This record gives sequence, structure tokens and C-alpha cells, in this order.
Amino acid sequence: MYADLGLNVVAADLDPQVKLTRMFLEDDRLEALWGQRRRTIFGAIRPLLEGSGDVTAPYVEEPAPGLGLVAGDLALSAVEDELSRQWQACLHRKPRAFRVLSALRRVLRLAAMQTAADIVLVDVGPNLGAFNRAALVAADDLVVPIAPDLCSLQGLRNLDPTLRRWRNEWAERRARRPVGDREVPAGTSDPSGTSSWSPRYASTARRRRGRGGRRAFRRRTPRPSSTSGTNGTSRKTPWPPIPTASPSSGISAA
Repeated sequence: MYADLGLNVVAADLDPQVKLTRMFLEDDRLEALWGQRRRTIFGAIRPLLEGSGDVTAPYVEEPAPGLGLVAGDLALSAVEDELSRQWQACLHRKPRAFRVLSALRRVLRLAAMQTAADIVLVDVGPNLGAFNRAALVAADDLVVPIAPDLCSLQGLRNLDPTLRRWRNEWAERRARRPVGDREVPAGTSDPSGTSSWSPRYASTARRRRGRGGRRAFRRRTPRPSSTSGTNGTSRKTPWPPIPTASPSSGISAA
């Protein structure tokens, strides 16, 4: 959607299940990216995890004009233990701990710089593990796509206290970072809202068209209003602008 509006977008798949990546790429192309060079998000952070160097610029696939993809990797599931250890090590002001926990942020910034991206969208897995904690520390905003059902609403109740605790814990750790250390993300990940879609509701609105169904649907989806132009003609007021950000701060997790 953002690319259709003329924005340069990088989509980063930080879900070990790589569902976002498979939406864009066929299996043969994905297999090639998972080769020896590992041109994925895991390949960009592997030198740091192995102790052989720092993060590297990620390979950015271009599935469509204005849209870049940092491919996911099944190997991300093996990073959980290291991230958990370094989370505790931050309390002891270990420089490596802050480098590891800021790695995702730095890699995503490099991806944005390569493509002159206006925004980076990050897909994370449906869990509250150490990797997602590091991903949310790297993000500026958080969007929660949900289905309008009981389980999703209960999940939101579980998510809120966890996010608050993570933000407080990261603020404590960030205050202990060594002076002159590399960029350490703020870790606010401010909630930008939730989004949901109900096919059942949409079909009901279509069936009830002519009996108020269309009006009910419009109340939930406001249309642009008509205003009078300077020459007396009628024009449409544009949709409210979608907020964008520079690559240094426009990283949103979903």
C-alpha cells in the first residue's frame, strides 16, 4: 500500500517462519538466497553473533518497483538464546551486549540507506520471545494486526503488560550503556494502533445493500468529503496523509 502511494518501502521479515518472504518469492528463489552466502537478515547479523565481525549491509531483493525485501531465514530461531543472554549482560554494561541488541536496528538502517527508503516495515512472529523483544526494541512504532475474535482480544490483553515491561527494562539497560557506544535504539516502539478485517462483516454489508448496509459500512470507513474549489467547482478533499519518517526513525513492527 505504501509503495502504491509512491513511497520507497523496505519490508523486513524477522519471523523465523518466513511467511512474509514466501508471499513475495518462489521457493527456488528463496532457496538461492538461503545458499552459502546467506543473503538474508540472518546473514547480515551472523558475523556479530559468531564473533568474527560486526553486522553487514543486508541484501535487499526488489520484488516490485519501490519495494525492497530483506528476506527472512529459518536460522533466526537459533538466535533466541544468544539474545536472551545479552539482554541480561546489558545490566553489567557489557559492550558486546549492546552491539548484539542494537544489531537489528543497525541492519535495518543500512537496508533503508541502500534503497533510500521512506519507511521500513518489519514482520515479527506471533510470540513473546527474546527475538521479538529485540525486534521491538529496534522499532519506532508498533502495529498489531488482529482478527475480530475472542482469542485476538485476549492476546491484546496479554501483550500490553509485556510491552510495558520490556520498555521499562530496556530503559534501565540503555541508561547503563557504555559511553561512546554505537547507536543504541530508544526502544519506545510506540503503539500506532491495531488493524483488523472481518470478511464476514464485509459480506453481510454487501447482502444488506439497499437496506442500510452500505451506510453502515461507510460509517466505519469514512470517505473524503467534498468541498468547493476556488472556481466554484466541486473537488474531493484528499485522504489524510499517512505519516512517514526518515530511514533513521521510520521502522515499524507488525
